[in-house]
Amino acid sequence: MIFYFTATGNSLYAAKYLEEERISIPQIIDKEHLEFQADRIGIVCPVYGHEVPQMVQDFLAKASFETDYFYMVLTYGNRHGGAAELAWKLCRKCGIQPDYINVLMMVDNWLPSFDMNEQRAIDKKVDDHLEVIKKEIEGRVHKISEVTDTDRAAHQQFLENQSKLPADLWQHLITVGKGCVGCGLCEQVCPSGSIRVEQGKAEVNEGYTPKLKPLGVSLDAYGTIILGTPTWWYTMAPAVLSFLRENDLSGKRVIPFQTHAGWPGHGLKDIEEELPGAVVEKGKMIQFSAQEFGKLVTPKKEIQRWIAEL
Repeated sequence: MIFYFTATGNSLYAAKYLEEERISIPQIIDKEHLEFQADRIGIVCPVYGHEVPQMVQDFLAKASFETDYFYMVLTYGNRHGGAAELAWKLCRKCGIQPDYINVLMMVDNWLPSFDMNEQRAIDKKVDDHLEVIKKEIEGRVHKISEVTDTDRAAHQQFLENQSKLPADLWQHLITVGKGCVGCGLCEQVCPSGSIRVEQGKAEVNEGYTPKLKPLGVSLDAYGTIILGTPTWWYTMAPAVLSFLRENDLSGKRVIPFQTHAGWPGHGLKDIEEELPGAVVEKGKMIQFSAQEFGKLVTPKKEIQRWIAEL
């Protein structure tokens, strides 16, 4: 059993490598009872300023673990700053006796400071190091990753530098570019509730319908239309709305489906309301994981059965 906190995917990648049973900390942090029992229990998370994220700190303080072997793997991109020792102190403060704490260097994706193309070009031998860590965990090795005086000095220097900066500095370093489509998924899955998306909501409220490129085919040749849409602020995507309003589907058989990550809203109902002259059959909701990109939640057999019945 491994609990993970991931922001950009590094720690989730490590969690998948290490254990079959994985539990997202943000998804359970607000539950009333956080009591867990397993032969071995692990935590994998990034380090922010050489320390585990605040949500992970809160989780360790709230939860109770009954296990013969408790371990932590801390991912970082540039300098760990004695993260293992800091995590050990945190565990002891929370009444946890860790058996194993190790650090794992991965791609540094803190975008304000690092170029991703340069980071990808660096061979940090992540899988090799993960394999070593996995074997040590499976062998119940007891160790805390070595921390040097240089590491400790780096952390102290970081704290001193932070104390001289404006409290809200980090809130202004990242901006949203034109590539954002306003779907709102980032707001729904953000583990700390730090994101608010207004574009998608505004597009839906204003009935925004972007201009579409020509289809290149005549819909007159088709009696059945299978129409798919992602969830866009609890309804269909604006481009799908444009398609429905630019094309006459009267008399046609329309079979809609909608993908979502746990918050489907009323997209299928809205599609049906846009097609008063069509024969709209009962649509299909297809759910994907909000935490693991591309992971299907709706059973594949259920989808195949729906397709076979069309």
